[in-house]
Amino acid sequence: MAVGFDTVCFNVLEEIRKTEDIKIIACIPCENQDYNFSFAQKKEYNRMLLSSDEKIYLGKEYTKACMLKRNRYLVDNSSVLVVYSRKETGGTVYTKNYALKKGVPIIEI
Repeated sequence: MAVGFDTVCFNVLEEIRKTEDIKIIACIPCENQDYNFSFAQKKEYNRMLLSSDEKIYLGKEYTKACMLKRNRYLVDNSSVLVVYSRKETGGTVYTKNYALKKGVPIIEI
């Protein structure tokens, strides 16, 4: 989970879960992911963790590669990738290209 689009998606999934039988699985790149979050971000992050049906931690400590590892895990374990990107470089674009290589369908918002 991350601040921004991940949070928006999580909130949408919570609304869907009210009427549909879905599970929300939090894919967390490292145990201390919220280390540099603001107080408000930490509060929302912890609320989302409590609301999650399952939590998957991919590492102990933050590293330069932990978000990349998380993004690959998401693609490798998804039937579709929902993407929102405003630029032509960065982690989202890398993840989109990885999904294309793996044959995972992409929905761009």
